[in-house]
Amino acid sequence: MMISPQVHCQASILICFVLYAITNVSANCYWPNGTDRNAGLPANLYTPCNPNASASMCCSQDRSSPYLNGKSGVDCRSDGLCADAGNDAIYRIACTDPTWQSPECIKLCVNGTIEAGSDVQVTQCSDGSYCCGSTANGIASACCNGGQGVWIVNGEETSVNPNASAAPSNAPSSTTTSSPSISDPAALASAQSSGQTAVSEAVSSAPQPTTQTLSPPKSDKDDHLAAKVGGVVGGVIGLALIFGACWFFLARKRRQTAHPTPMPEGVYSPELGKSPIHGAPTYAGDIKRNELVELPESQPELHEARTYYELDQRTENSQRYAHRNG
Repeated sequence: MMISPQVHCQASILICFVLYAITNVSANCYWPNGTDRNAGLPANLYTPCNPNASASMCCSQDRSSPYLNGKSGVDCRSDGLCADAGNDAIYRIACTDPTWQSPECIKLCVNGTIEAGSDVQVTQCSDGSYCCGSTANGIASACCNGGQGVWIVNGEETSVNPNASAAPSNAPSSTTTSSPSISDPAALASAQSSGQTAVSEAVSSAPQPTTQTLSPPKSDKDDHLAAKVGGVVGGVIGLALIFGACWFFLARKRRQTAHPTPMPEGVYSPELGKSPIHGAPTYAGDIKRNELVELPESQPELHEARTYYELDQRTENSQRYAHRNG
């Protein structure tokens, strides 16, 4: 069956449309709370910094967008943050992963309710760490001077400086211009719906966000390997002890069966507590080792005892006879 060129063309167009739709959906950008950053905008103003990656941070790089209306865009930095060259400011904006679980999502200033649903201006200290806010209202300056900045390692905040050779410094490396002040959450929500960048440190009613210090990801591969090795060694030792004990008792039983302990020849005890009687064979007849033998009821006459009695009677009679005749 031949397929016409028209069918081929329609199939190609359909495939291209599906691929475009998939790419467009996967390339969308989200705030840390899962809100679509491009929601309510006439076009996808915020795009991934690395569209070929499975996840990427987003910035508004397209200066030709009519939404900017001649304003400067926000370029992607190598660390995933966004640089606003026109205002000399740095922002943490959005990520293509709506759950923000990917290591590519920079989890900086995301703890507060307002910060998790807005673009947040950040300041980089001279030691390379970051503080939420700007130096205009003193929030970032106090953070940098107090050594409270955090570094970003694999998309996570950490209080440990990954640059061992970097000299620590508490002064901010750059100054940022003041941002439009938003005095209440209602105004902040209005600014977010219109697509404007909301600066978290400018919210006078919001408390200063606390920085959560997270240690770098640690693999537990070594712990699992040590547990497996310990289990194998313990099992082998246990089996060896069991087999050794069984062999010992079996060998002992064989020795006792093959070599019984004989009683001394010619000696046995007819009853408990009596003196041994010599001259009786140890294994004669039905007599066995460790068995009591009863003596017959009829005892042999003791002739020697009667002989002694007769001598005594004769001696006594002789003495009486001599006394009479004397």
